[in-house]
Amino acid sequence: CSISGWNALNCLSAESFPLEVRATAFSLLSTLGRVAAILAQVVDGSLSQRVPTLLAATSACLALAALGGALAPAPQSSRIRVEELSPQPVSA
Repeated sequence: CSISGWNALNCLSAESFPLEVRATAFSLLSTLGRVAAILAQVVDGSLSQRVPTLLAATSACLALAALGGALAPAPQSSRIRVEELSPQPVSA
């Protein structure tokens, strides 16, 4: 179930960008996610002795993420196939 959720999130992230910049945008999002995961471990380790501060920081991050998801526009698929953008036929 968890893997399906992450795969669905990847599809929605990719569909949020035009085809011309999709790979660059998706790789940037993937990189930012990994850097944020590393920083989260550093912050959690430094705040492990101050539990109320740790919970407040974690809650603030989750609230910010939920707000961003609620305010983000719905992805609009352009329904353009790669073959339509390419001047040459794509061979299989």
